[in-house]
Amino acid sequence: RQVADLQLALPRLVGPDGLDSETPPLPWRSLPALNRPLRIAWWDDFAGLPLCARTAQALAHSVQRLQAAGHCVQRCAPAGFDWATAWQAFGVLAGSEIGLGLPRWQRWLMAHSAGFLPRHAPLSRAFLHGTRLKLREYQWALNRREQLISALDGFLGEWDAWLCPTALTTAYPAFALHPLRPPRPLPVADQLLPYIEATLSLTTPFSGRVAV
Repeated sequence: RQVADLQLALPRLVGPDGLDSETPPLPWRSLPALNRPLRIAWWDDFAGLPLCARTAQALAHSVQRLQAAGHCVQRCAPAGFDWATAWQAFGVLAGSEIGLGLPRWQRWLMAHSAGFLPRHAPLSRAFLHGTRLKLREYQWALNRREQLISALDGFLGEWDAWLCPTALTTAYPAFALHPLRPPRPLPVADQLLPYIEATLSLTTPFSGRVAV
């Protein structure tokens, strides 16, 4: 609902986890308040995927309020950070990991169904391709992940934060997630996007499988 909710939840979600080998053994600590204007970058161009009007307006309003508060706010993105590459890498890694637990016939069916997805479904197609368990593709995705992490680390060394939306659209009707049917495409601006693209495409580049 608000930033205060995030402040309450974050310390309980971060920190060492004895069950996850990829979680650094670093304790959570609150950063001291900065007694200076913040340098904040923002971005709204995600490889051609649209933002719904309410999301775009909320982003613009946040930028205006930060500027009015005296912070340095600029529209820019990390050099070398490509959203399409991030989606491809995430999809291959996630599809490969999930595919390990599936029978061969199911992996074959999922991989071949990728060809029926529209061109504006890069994340979905990459995920389905990942279920083929191709070692060369998996290694490619790991290398791209390291490049994306490096690009983002260098970028955030110059800025205090990078402001981006978390989804292309606001809350959607519950019927889109009927338990007995595949998730329905969701309308975003003047397009009808696959469920995964509409809801996950802006957060997957920052998840543990791609970046930190």
